[in-house]
Amino acid sequence: MQVSAISAQNFTSGSDMRTPEDEMEIRAQALNTAITKGRKRAKTLDRAYWSVPLIAAASAGILTGKTSTFLAKEVSGNAAKVANAVKSGAWWSFLLGTAALGGALNNLAERKSESIRKFNQNNPMLSMIGNIAAFLAVTTAVPMAVAAGYGKLSPKWIGRINKGIADISGHLNNIKIPKKIGNFADSISKKSPDWLKTTAKTLTAYAPHITILSALFGSFSNRAKIARDFQNEYNRLSNDA
Repeated sequence: MQVSAISAQNFTSGSDMRTPEDEMEIRAQALNTAITKGRKRAKTLDRAYWSVPLIAAASAGILTGKTSTFLAKEVSGNAAKVANAVKSGAWWSFLLGTAALGGALNNLAERKSESIRKFNQNNPMLSMIGNIAAFLAVTTAVPMAVAAGYGKLSPKWIGRINKGIADISGHLNNIKIPKKIGNFADSISKKSPDWLKTTAKTLTAYAPHITILSALFGSFSNRAKIARDFQNEYNRLSNDA
């Protein structure tokens, strides 16, 4: 994991007075402890990544205007908010799923092929560019294919789909937001200064991006913490030996 970075450090806590076997045992225990802590932090970061579709859905719903379009069918009211929430949540799920699948396939290829592994190690920039190009190709081609497939549906099927959307929209628009909640939201909006409204709107719109960047920086920080945890655990075990 971070073994290469860890092994480059200098360890002087009595290592000269121990046998090579004891030294390796201490390092193995320290590394295991550091990686275990790192995995626990990584799970928290994973939950942040996979919460992005829900955050995007909520953000899109909040920012929705009076109308929206769902599969070429215009909807309004509560249905417009739900439509935008579904579209945004699905899109972000697709993006994250594609990235995760690409990473898994790349790792599998490296395990199966030594030449691919060496190429990625020796040409990290080219490897990254190739991964980004593949990601962009998939995320561009799939929506185009879906749109083309929908366009080839018969008028009969499109009519059925539009009727289904209209029926669901009708049910959604019959759901009334409690009057107290609506009045409270309107009151807050009217009393808030323009700069605060603009800031809140911007933060809401970019909430998914902010979440991803926070998780990404957290991943970088986690790598540094693993090396630091290893050093601390190594020192502790060395002093106890």
